Formats: sequence, C-alpha cells, structure tokens
Amino acid sequence: MQVKAGAVGSIPTPSAKFMTKLSVLPSIEKLAERPEFVFFIESLSRPIVVETARNVVADFREKLRTGGSFEETELIAAIIHRLKEKERRFLVKVINGTGVILHTNLGRAPLSRRSLEKAAERLSGYVNLEFDLKTGKRGGRGAFVEELFCLISGAEAALVVNNNASVLYLALSVLARGKEVIISRGELIQIGGGFKIPEILEEAGAILKEVGTTNRTMLADYEKATGEKTALILKVHTSNFKQMGFVESVPAGELASLARSRGILLVEDLGSGAFVPTDRFGLPREPLVASAVEAGCDLVTFSGDKLLAGPQAGIAVGKKEVVERLKKSPLFRALRVDKLYFLLLGEALKYYLNHKETLELPAYRLLSTPVESLKARAGKIANDFQKQGVELVQTESQAGGGALPEEALSSWGIALPEIYPANVWEEKFRAAAPPVIGKIANERLVIDLRAVFPEEDEILVSVLKTLL
Repeated sequence: MQVKAGAVGSIPTPSAKFMTKLSVLPSIEKLAERPEFVFFIESLSRPIVVETARNVVADFREKLRTGGSFEETELIAAIIHRLKEKERRFLVKVINGTGVILHTNLGRAPLSRRSLEKAAERLSGYVNLEFDLKTGKRGGRGAFVEELFCLISGAEAALVVNNNASVLYLALSVLARGKEVIISRGELIQIGGGFKIPEILEEAGAILKEVGTTNRTMLADYEKATGEKTALILKVHTSNFKQMGFVESVPAGELASLARSRGILLVEDLGSGAFVPTDRFGLPREPLVASAVEAGCDLVTFSGDKLLAGPQAGIAVGKKEVVERLKKSPLFRALRVDKLYFLLLGEALKYYLNHKETLELPAYRLLSTPVESLKARAGKIANDFQKQGVELVQTESQAGGGALPEEALSSWGIALPEIYPANVWEEKFRAAAPPVIGKIANERLVIDLRAVFPEEDEILVSVLKTLL
C-alpha cells in the first residue's frame, strides 16, 4: 500500500527544494580549514572550533527549515562570534578600572612580570623541587621559600599550602581536633566565598568556645574560658570589616602570655599578611606578620595573594615544633602547592628583603602611585574625548582583597557621557577587547585609574575610540 506524502499518518519527507537549500551549507571539515579560524585553533584548539562550527551550522539548518535564508558570510560571522564568547570564558586579561587594587574577582594581586619571566625560564625544564643537590637525595619541597619566610618574619619554621582557608583548616584539624578552641565573638567572621570561621572549626573537628561579646572581649574572658579541654586560643584579624565606638580586643602579646601560662597554643589568622607598613601609602597600618611572631604567637597564618602581593597560597609561620606537627599530617600533602607557586612566592619575598617591593610588585606600584600622576593621566584621556562628553572626575579607590576595609585612597578617573545609562556602558565595556571593568558612581560609569597601569592607557584610549 502506498501512502501519499502529506497524508494523515504519513512520515513527512523533505522537499527537493529544501534539500537543495541544505546542500549549500558547507561541511564542518571544510569550515574548520578556513583561514578565519586559524587563530581560534591556536587559542582554543581544533576540537572546540569544530564543535562550535557544528552547533552553528545546526542553528542555520533549523533556520533554513523554517523558511529562512543562508549567507556564508553570516555563517562565518556567527561562528567567530560564538568562538569569541568561548574564548572569554577562559582567563583573559582585563583592564581594572574599579579602583580596587586587590580585586578578589579580578585575581587579586597582579604578578610581577620579572618574576614570571624567571619562572618561565626555569620551569621550561626540570627543577630541583624535591631533590637535594648537595646530598643527591630527596629534599624538602619548597625549603628555600620556607627559609625566606623565616628570614623575613623572624619565625622558626614555615609551610605553604594552597590558600589561607586551607592552612587554617589544617592547623585546627591537627592541633585542636576533639578539643576546644577559644575565640572572641567579635572575631567569628565570614571570609570570601561564604566560608565562615565556625564552619571551618566544625569541619576540622574542633569545638568552638566563644568568649566576650560582639564588640568587647577582655583578657579575663579568655582566662575564665580556658580549661583541661582547651587546645588553643584562636585570634582572627577582622581584615574585611571594622568596628568603631565602644570596642575592645586583647592584643596578641597578652594572649601569648596567657597561652604559655596555661600550656596551650595561640594561633593568629592575619588574613592579609602584610610585610611592609601600609601607612607608607596613606592607609591605616595593617598588623605585620613579623609583629605577630614577635608577640609570641605559636602559629601565624595568612594569604599569599593579598598584601603579600604574590600568587594564591596559604602560609603558616611560627614555632618549629608546631609547624612540624602540621607537616606530618596527611592533609598537608593534599593541600600543598607546586613548583610554580614556590618560585613566584620566592621571587616576591626577595623583593621585600631587597626593599624593592614598590618597584617590582605591581600591587605596591599601584598603591604608591602619586595622586597627581593619576590626575594628569586621567586628564589627558578626558581631554582627548572632551567632545564626546567624557569628563575628568575625582574618586576614591581601595586596597581591597579583604584588607583595610572601607579605607579610601584618593584617586582620579574619567566618567562616561550620559548618552547611555551606566549599566549599559558597563555592558559595552565588558564586551570590549580587552574588557574594561569600571564602577558606577553618581549614576555614571567611572573608569578609576588607580588600578590601571600606565602602559594600559593607550589600550584604554583605543577601547574608548571604538565605543565612542
């Protein structure tokens, strides 16, 4: 029995005309060979280019099925657009016009070009990561960096893991599992990404014992709380917020004396990890790692990518016996870092020891830029685009990265014309090449130059020319 095409219950068959239309679509393999995609094969890989082309061709096939038309140039443009979107999902360089130097979402501390060049030179071959060149036997991973941390902080020993939350978790897990940890209520903070100190304590198997009140904790509160089940006192620097008014906390030195008298440990989490006085840059002074060690802390923990201005890492310095206990834990091996991080940390520490941090570490170069220089640079850019409505504006910037909360640095930038709402300008600048991330102030998009490197001014001007 024959069934007529189009009859009820029949299987529809594509018309010859439609099949002819489909035949004009190029094959995926031929598309991938086009010169327009050579760059993307290098930057993304051939399989990603092929898969993207296949998905776009499928979209065009559906378009033809519903009566649309086909232009090869339109197809190529659509594939390129999709590939550019994919490329932006990888790490790409952006211009930081937010005014926040240690911007958590933008990678915190930018790394030293000289350090990266040295790392590339060494890591293109083999390195003595765990090999003692003197004895010819296995050596300690990162021993040279640990030695530098001890030299700069005055501590007896040091270790490095992948971030500060990890090093704090490691310390609590090893030193206080099943025992009490005394901490001030005013220091039960939440750090980036939703991690909370009480939750870290719980995961580490420690028992939280709060003392004092949110705004005031005194030495007597700690004295009253210590007992047979106490493992340590944990002091946490409130680096991402500040309290004002009727506030009191106990200095590390007094807590260290109490801890020694009771036979327990004192661990201080500094978070930011400053090695130079921040008041040099017109900011309030952050607690220094060396000062915490000198005060008698058994262990001091901090980050590598905040005020230390290196790569992401979690560092602990302190008494040798305490650090060695952490190193013997299987958890330490699970959290350790590789050769790249050790090299970059080592280079950063050498800059401090040679007093070259403001020359070599980008974060400190930005912090130390004179405000007059920022005004001159912003003024030049504003003058270039005065006819388009770009204005020179005075603004305020921040150190950021969970350090020095709400403390402002004077800065200058440019405000975009009000031909678009600020959120529309934001979107346009995010889509630029390279993306420019600004901030909204007084309902206008502002590009603050505090965290824009001078060598990026020309690139910023090029983006402005394109968008304006």
